[in-house]
Amino acid sequence: MTKPVFDDEFKQGVVDYANQHPEESKVSIAKRFGIADSTIHKWIKDTNNNDNKIDKLSKNMLTICLASCIIKVH
Repeated sequence: MTKPVFDDEFKQGVVDYANQHPEESKVSIAKRFGIADSTIHKWIKDTNNNDNKIDKLSKNMLTICLASCIIKVH
């Protein structure tokens, strides 16, 4: 079974929904969107240090990886 791939827009929508509905459990939100509750926890954790944005996170992680590779090469 292949792992589902979610685009950044969907991820951001789920994170935004979770942040706007703190009274709703992550399990309930997961069921609403058809994803695992551990996935929601990960996306929220990943965005907490990135101004609650998904798309910037991907770019920042790429920058960090590239910088790391450059340092290792030198």
